[in-house]
Amino acid sequence: MDGDVGRIELTGDLDIATATELRSALAELAGVPITVVDLEGILFCGARGMHVLVEAAAHTATRGGRFVLVHCPPAVSTLVRLLHVPWQPWPAPGDVPGKDDDPGVEILPTRTIGVRTSTLG
Repeated sequence: MDGDVGRIELTGDLDIATATELRSALAELAGVPITVVDLEGILFCGARGMHVLVEAAAHTATRGGRFVLVHCPPAVSTLVRLLHVPWQPWPAPGDVPGKDDDPGVEILPTRTIGVRTSTLG
């Protein structure tokens, strides 16, 4: 935690075996205005892992917060596009970046891949 920013750094594989652990970690940040997930250490991201990220983004948006992925490896960026997950560049135009706001993508709320906002928190 750093003020209004909660940050999680992921390493290894983000898949069906690790999705529950990520969901729990994200639930601990349920009241934080900006959630930043650093993917620099990710080796693989499967559909289940992406589902957890999109689910958390939707939950964050219902509270008026923002959900940001930074240091996205190409495989994650490709998965975002393949699954038609809405996103915008981070920081967005007009934002004043802070020290934790590394260039990345903000995941916008969606129901494209079956997001249920009631499962976190």
